[in-house]
Amino acid sequence: MGYICGRLPLTEDAMRLTLVVFITLVVAALFSNPCSAQQPMRKVTISDGTSDNRFQKGAVDALKARIAATTRYALAEPSEVGELEVNVVCIDMSESNRLNGGACSYSFTYWPKELMGLTVQLGPLHLLTDASAISAGETLFQKLVEASSEAKLSVALTQMEASAELYVILKKPTKP
Repeated sequence: MGYICGRLPLTEDAMRLTLVVFITLVVAALFSNPCSAQQPMRKVTISDGTSDNRFQKGAVDALKARIAATTRYALAEPSEVGELEVNVVCIDMSESNRLNGGACSYSFTYWPKELMGLTVQLGPLHLLTDASAISAGETLFQKLVEASSEAKLSVALTQMEASAELYVILKKPTKP
């Protein structure tokens, strides 16, 4: 027989009731978790220039693999325009020096469906260096996730909408 707070004896019925309440609370917590809310799928385009160095190819391939393994992002088909664009240019340090690894510059661009034709940069141009192209691809993916959170995309969209509204207001001719 159990005890409540170490003082009062807990009957079998009270123990069952306590267990049912506990299980109900756990189930309710699992179903009300905001993390389980469905986020929209974001199409991603990767612009990696014309360089065919091994480091850039490895980093971009690793980034594509990480994007393909998620439910939040999908690679856009070549004929599609992605909502998110990753611009990546890498140099392979091992080709020109006696160093291992490479360096990449990258940026993220948001092309919201709601405002076709308008874009916004999600942060500044970034630089990264890494000894491994696969590790660089993972870093690119993690930075994409940080830059394209739903909260950040919502703020960017709101700012773009405000700018578009202001443009329309300013473009209207004033009556003399």
